[in-house]
Amino acid sequence: MPGADLVLLCVAERQQGVISRDGLGLDDLPGRRFINRQRGSGTRMLLDHCLTKRGIDPASIPGYEREVTTHLAVALAVRTGEADAGMGVYSAAKALGLSFVPVATERYELVMHRAILDDPRIAALVGIVSSEAFKQVLRDLGGYVTDETGVLRELRG
Repeated sequence: MPGADLVLLCVAERQQGVISRDGLGLDDLPGRRFINRQRGSGTRMLLDHCLTKRGIDPASIPGYEREVTTHLAVALAVRTGEADAGMGVYSAAKALGLSFVPVATERYELVMHRAILDDPRIAALVGIVSSEAFKQVLRDLGGYVTDETGVLRELRG
């Protein structure tokens, strides 16, 4: 969107990694039953990038083609023994008492035109995201960094 007057609202940073019962990491995945996020999800793109970087063939990971649409569904499949591992966020692993091996930290931001900051609905959203109560909820979930949560910054195009 070249030339657009945009701002970014930082929601949080969160950890992505391998969820398992046994502390498995990326290099342990070949031969292990896996549960995957759907194609096009950020988690799936991160996993595919990491596997390529490590020279790991997805075909060596049983269940790689099995897809679910949420982080909690990944953690549930691991918790119930349907899979040995899956890629997801720390908060899902924590919620189900599973092991988590970090792979990357991602930043969650909302982008918007500066002009809509005056809209009361957007102002309410910014207020909620900036609130200490919202930040505390994220911290309680686990795996979220809230140092810049609620910070607005310009996006120059």
